[in-house]
Parts: sequence; structure tokens; C-alpha cells
Amino acid sequence: MNIFDTIDGLPVHALIVHATVILLPLSALALLAVIFVRRWRRSYAWLAVAGTVIGTGAAGISVLSGRQLATHVGTPDRHAQLGTLLTIVAVVLSLVALGWWLLQRRTTADTDSLAIRLLGWLTAVLAGAALTLTVLVGHSGAQAAWGGRISAAESTSTSDASTPASSESSSAPADDSTVASEITLDEVAQHTSVESCWAAIDGNVYDLTSWIDQHPGGRDRIIALCGTDATEAFSAQHSSNEQANNQLAELQIGQLA
Repeated sequence: MNIFDTIDGLPVHALIVHATVILLPLSALALLAVIFVRRWRRSYAWLAVAGTVIGTGAAGISVLSGRQLATHVGTPDRHAQLGTLLTIVAVVLSLVALGWWLLQRRTTADTDSLAIRLLGWLTAVLAGAALTLTVLVGHSGAQAAWGGRISAAESTSTSDASTPASSESSSAPADDSTVASEITLDEVAQHTSVESCWAAIDGNVYDLTSWIDQHPGGRDRIIALCGTDATEAFSAQHSSNEQANNQLAELQIGQLA
């Protein structure tokens, strides 16, 4: 088994990412504090640097476990790119902060040397970058996991609540404009835009338009399927994913002729 896959049935990524988003921002703030408040350095500088190094390790594991999770649910492109960038910045921050800490702890002067000041300012800039990227990574991850799902659930709930209870209404035929018994691949090929995106999968036809901005793997992956027979692409990514198959079933509009 891949050690970055799951622990007791839970994705490693969902577990380790919390260490990243807590340790890195707190350590970055601590670094800023000890850089600009000299009297705190002796007691807390080592702790800030240690937290940064551990947070960087957590970021690296988050990236590796995120790639493993992507094999199950797809890759949210922006989140993955930002996560990789954060890890790179965190590694550089750790190295520079460690250099600054070692240099300043050896001095006995009452004022910082030019080298210490330069490393301190560089550390501060990198700490600010790490803080910003952590926020962006967390936000993009939350969007990938939850974006559109709450609003979609509310929409479904509202729709169910507004449906007439009478059997006559519930048995009314569906609108022919949205449901067709048979759809040809040529008809599917006419729906290739974000305004109208159809795809054929395993002999059925689906309207993926509403899913474009909800797909955890990014909208471009859905747009690439518009107007095509996407059976191979879907099966390669989601064939054994029950949740993905259930979500797809809700988007069916007909069968492939």
C-alpha cells in the first residue's frame, strides 16, 4: 500500500494538511516577531525555526498525499499548483531562517551585523509569502472540496420542497427539451461549450454544464470532455468511485442512440 494513501480508511492528505495550515502560518508569524523584537530571540527564535522546518515537512507530505488522493477524486489543478509552490517557498524559508538563526545566535554585539539584517529581511519576506500562499492553498482546497456542493444541495432541497405531492403531477412527462430517450453522438458533438456541455459515457448521455464549475479536478477537465464520448476518460479516473458515479447519474439526459 502507498503510505501516502489512507490511514484507517481516511485520506492521509486530509489528516496531514491540518498540520501544514497550522504550523506554517504560526511559525511564519513567530519568525516575524523574533526578527523584529530582538529581546525575544534567545527564548523563542529556535522554536520559530523548528516550527517552520516541521511545517515544511508537513507541506511536502501534503503534496505527496494530495497526488495520491487525486488518483481517487481527480486533481484540482489550481490547488495542486499552489500547494507545490507553497512547499518550494517553505523549503527556501526554512533554509534562510536556519541560516539567520545560526548567524545571530553567535553574535555578542548589541546590534545586528549587515549579514544578519539582510538574512532577517529575506526571512521576513519569505515568511510573508508563506503566509499568503497558505491562505490561498487553503481557500483553493476548500473550493475544490466544497465549492458548489452546498448551493447544489440547497437547490435540490428547494426543488424537492416545491414539487407537488399529487401523483398526477409526479407522473407528468418530463420536458422533451431536457430529457431525450435517444441522442446521437452527432447531437452530443454540438454541445461543446461551457454554456452547453454534453458528453456520452458508457452508452448514456449526460449534461455536464452545471458540473463544470463544481468539478474538484478543475473546470478544464470537464470542458475537454464536452461534445465527446468520454467513456475512456471517465473510466480511467472514476470507474471505481461510487460518489463520482452517483453524481454522474444525476446528470443523465438520455441514452446514446
